[in-house]
Amino acid sequence: MAPDAIIRKIFPLKGNEPATGLDLEKNSKAVTAIETKQLVVEGKFNLVQGGVAIVGRYPVFLQNEKTGENNFWGFTTTLIELSQLLAIVDIHGLVSKNYHFELFNAVPINDKK
Repeated sequence: MAPDAIIRKIFPLKGNEPATGLDLEKNSKAVTAIETKQLVVEGKFNLVQGGVAIVGRYPVFLQNEKTGENNFWGFTTTLIELSQLLAIVDIHGLVSKNYHFELFNAVPINDKK
């Protein structure tokens, strides 16, 4: 969880401590998620805690009871470590069977795949 776009709650915490306190508003894709009010998936990138991953960030907006405005609360975030993902889908087995694949953003941002 990232209230106010600051990573504060991580599970499991062990091994992921370096990510605590990161300010997601410094990330252009996170800002895009806030502006569009939609899930944004980003990656692959090197994690500050080690490893390579893709991340999904969903902006949460809460309605102000007095004004009725929807105010940005923060993000719910899902991190997928690529090594674990590739092991689960047996990527090496698929390649050996001559399957070819590509991971990409299905909804390009700024005309980038």
